[in-house]
Amino acid sequence: EFRRVLFRSFEDQSYCPGGSGQMAAVDSWDKPPLTGSSGTSDYFNECDFTVNNPNTGNGYVGFFTYINFIPNAREYVQAQLTSPLQAGECYTGSMYISLRPGSGYALDSVGMFVSVLAPPSVSGNMIDTTPQIATNVGNMVADSNWVQITGSFIATGGEEYVTIGVFAPESNLTINSTGGPSLSSFYLVDDVCITLIPHDTTTTDLVADTSLCTSTLIT
Repeated sequence: EFRRVLFRSFEDQSYCPGGSGQMAAVDSWDKPPLTGSSGTSDYFNECDFTVNNPNTGNGYVGFFTYINFIPNAREYVQAQLTSPLQAGECYTGSMYISLRPGSGYALDSVGMFVSVLAPPSVSGNMIDTTPQIATNVGNMVADSNWVQITGSFIATGGEEYVTIGVFAPESNLTINSTGGPSLSSFYLVDDVCITLIPHDTTTTDLVADTSLCTSTLIT
């Protein structure tokens, strides 16, 4: 049986990133396909370029979720799953996020959207959709400590891409000032997992980063 396996770890890199906007340095992850000008989502690795300590390992990614002088400015990161989701099955999604040190704002609704096709980002602005998993006001991440965001959902079937970012307009967000110097909100992401919960409760991972998940493919 032919199986396509794309490993999802932020530890797998083509080269060491030496500055911002170098998502091409991390294998399998990227920005969404673009219909306009690009955002500059970032790959960080302790080999050279970091802004915070990783949650685990050496690598992680980051993106703008809010800029106070550009309406609905957004950046995202995206990857293809190792196998499409199965209709009617239950999955858990989890990730660790932290606010980049110096960010002037924290907000809710940082989420994970799983879809059949890779949603495009239009001119660096928001992707307007409802993520399966997202933070809310009660668990808004407002500092540089890593916090796990997790939830479960039922697949409609055929979902093959995961996109991470903020998918709501600013009018629907809670945005709090942190007192930081920047005029933006920038979140970091590490240890992303999407996991099937089979009926016998044995788990198999579809997208995995570092040791928190194993990279076993569902067949």
